[in-house]
Amino acid sequence: MYGSPPADPRHRIQVEPDGPWDSQAVSNSEFAAGLGLAFSIAAALLTWVFVKAEWLRRWWYAIPAGLALAALLRLTVLTPQL
Repeated sequence: MYGSPPADPRHRIQVEPDGPWDSQAVSNSEFAAGLGLAFSIAAALLTWVFVKAEWLRRWWYAIPAGLALAALLRLTVLTPQL
């Protein structure tokens, strides 16, 4: 319908601005990454509470750590450029 999908699979998750005037794409990307980082911090705090109560094992810290890593990569390395 809109043409063939891009050959590089990274383009399916990356947002690229349409041009130098498209600062909204960059702003939305930064906001989403910041929100993801905030959720990962909240998830880490909840995980800490449940691990402290011995309801969860320590490996559950890997989930918020992975979310935080993805958000930090989105804020730094994978940020769309104008």
